[in-house]
Amino acid sequence: GLHAGVGTAGGAGLEMAYAMARRDFDRERINRVLLATDGDFNIGIDDPRELTAFIRRQAGEPGRSSG
Repeated sequence: GLHAGVGTAGGAGLEMAYAMARRDFDRERINRVLLATDGDFNIGIDDPRELTAFIRRQAGEPGRSSG
């Protein structure tokens, strides 16, 4: 059932991935967020500098509350 559509909401996907990573964070394990996409980030955050800044903020705050 996977198929390519007209847009890729990469920013929203990253937000969801980091929320899940915070929820399941374990200091005793290696915690990672992996990204796979079918195309360009053309919905939501789409500027590479903004995406990099977002990822750096998220990666720097492993135990941060999602609220």
